[in-house]
Amino acid sequence: MNRNIAGMMAAMVGIATFFIVWIIAWLIHYMVRFILEKRSREFGIYLLIGMKRLRRSEKK
Repeated sequence: MNRNIAGMMAAMVGIATFFIVWIIAWLIHYMVRFILEKRSREFGIYLLIGMKRLRRSEKK
């Protein structure tokens, strides 16, 4: 009986791990997409004025 419970617990931990990883991956994807949408106009302006890549990434 203990082996059965241990097997069920291992399966539940595996399923929970999968869902946690999936949620974290979705959040990272959402945050990156959100930031790129907000800064797309800024990046477009940088491309139009010909700013070098190093200059764009420097902090102001």
